[in-house]
Amino acid sequence: MDTVPIRHADGSDLSDIGDLLAGVARGEPAAFDRLYMSTRARLFGLIYTTVRDPGFAEEVMQEAYLEVWHKAHLYQPNRGKPLSWLMMICHRRAIDRVRWKASAAGSSWSPSAL
Repeated sequence: MDTVPIRHADGSDLSDIGDLLAGVARGEPAAFDRLYMSTRARLFGLIYTTVRDPGFAEEVMQEAYLEVWHKAHLYQPNRGKPLSWLMMICHRRAIDRVRWKASAAGSSWSPSAL
């Protein structure tokens, strides 16, 4: 039985994210470019849903991909799927931004504020 590749809405193949992440861990810019192109829409949607501001979402996305570039070698395939690892990084960064924004405005953050 043939397996059907998992594809994102833009047609990119999500089944090779682990290979791309391994390439990023080796410092390969081409792997990083392909990883970004394959995951950007999904990760931006996750971040935007959390921060609810397009400018903040873009900043958080840059920070998250910078973290991926520096920490790709820490990804452990036996602990979860590569896309889940990327989403966790983005979600953590987005929550941090919401908390920072709330503290800068002098209010306290709570999950119900989202």
